[in-house]
Amino acid sequence: MGPNVVAQYDLPPSVARRKRLPEHLHPRLLQALRDAGLAQLYAHQVEGLEALEAGKNLLVSTPTASGKSLIFQLHAADRWLKDPSSKALFLYPYKALAQDQCGKLNELAERLGLDGFSAQIYDGDTPAAARRKIQKDPPAVLMTNPDMLHLAFLAYPEHWEAWMKCLSLVALDEAHVYRGIFGAHVHHVLWRFQRLLEARGAAPSWIATSATLANGAGFFKTLVGREASVIEESGAPRTGRRLYLMNASGSPYTLACDLMDRLLKEDARTLTFTKARRATELVYSWLVQRDPVYRHAVSSYRAGFLPSERRRIEQAFFDGSLKGVVSTSAMEVGIDVGGLDACILVGYPGSLISLHQRMGRVGRGGKEANIFLIALPDALDQYFVQHPETLLQRPMEELVLDPDNAHIMASHVLCAAKERPITDDEFEPGSARRN
Repeated sequence: MGPNVVAQYDLPPSVARRKRLPEHLHPRLLQALRDAGLAQLYAHQVEGLEALEAGKNLLVSTPTASGKSLIFQLHAADRWLKDPSSKALFLYPYKALAQDQCGKLNELAERLGLDGFSAQIYDGDTPAAARRKIQKDPPAVLMTNPDMLHLAFLAYPEHWEAWMKCLSLVALDEAHVYRGIFGAHVHHVLWRFQRLLEARGAAPSWIATSATLANGAGFFKTLVGREASVIEESGAPRTGRRLYLMNASGSPYTLACDLMDRLLKEDARTLTFTKARRATELVYSWLVQRDPVYRHAVSSYRAGFLPSERRRIEQAFFDGSLKGVVSTSAMEVGIDVGGLDACILVGYPGSLISLHQRMGRVGRGGKEANIFLIALPDALDQYFVQHPETLLQRPMEELVLDPDNAHIMASHVLCAAKERPITDDEFEPGSARRN
């Protein structure tokens, strides 16, 4: 496959920087962490915990697999230990990510012996009976997504009165997803949510995390409407990785199939990204045609699968019973599927943000990993083939959203008025933007 390789880049490893556990943590949590072998945390994790304890809002923008989630998980546990009525809300853009993080947080709580501290998911996949139970007795940590925050929490605030009053932390994971039109909607959902919290006397801390942000402080201010401290320097170690830029002499999907077949035969756990559902199923079916053993060793993964199917695939990939997955962008963010050896991208994903997110899926197990970016025939991909030096040298894209978009804002203002009467001082004179 050498003639298909246009360029290669060595992404160097980095060493760990650790700090002692912050002394403000509850003694029970401190002892539990030490007993679990966590007498030290990565430097950015300690800095994040100290910022939240000081009452600051926080944005953590460090590379993938650097342990950003542990910051708000431990802060929520600390607040709960100091006040068992304390509640936390974790917002995720994808259901699969919420499932992954819910399991990990409950495992962490069990490992640390935090009886009574647990997380539950409240989203479109949650059965009606379970929703009613959660409404009556919310867990310490509730996980959902912005759509459900709009449809269930803001539409029926009477079900969440006591919970809102006790809310001490709101976390937005993978915050870079909240850009563009979607981000403008999320901005107004968060504004409406804050109005209800303020009316009930709640003043939670806000934390957002993302591996890829260029204008972090400004983006947080626009999205959430609040100032935030920013942590960008990671203390986590990172294994070396090698990125190959490839241009197929024939079909890029055939090259992806050849490459994945080769990697799987060398026992390399591989994740392949395509840009469309149809391409995902095409590459998967070609693999199965080549070798029927792939029917059980590899799976496709995309939107449209039943929730139970997605959970089964995620778990099988995590525990190693699946050696490979062909996925759309659905597996791009945050889901920890264990130590992967290789990642294949069929087509430039459209932004450096997505490129780094997908590259971040590999190299988590301590071993060096390989990434293969196969160019499609379109103009942008072929530009990088002709100018490979520009692929990673460009600055990360700034995240843009426009809360003043009148078409978006109008409906949210109507929703806000239904949830709680709007007063004149919530808007600047002569401007659509709220204070």
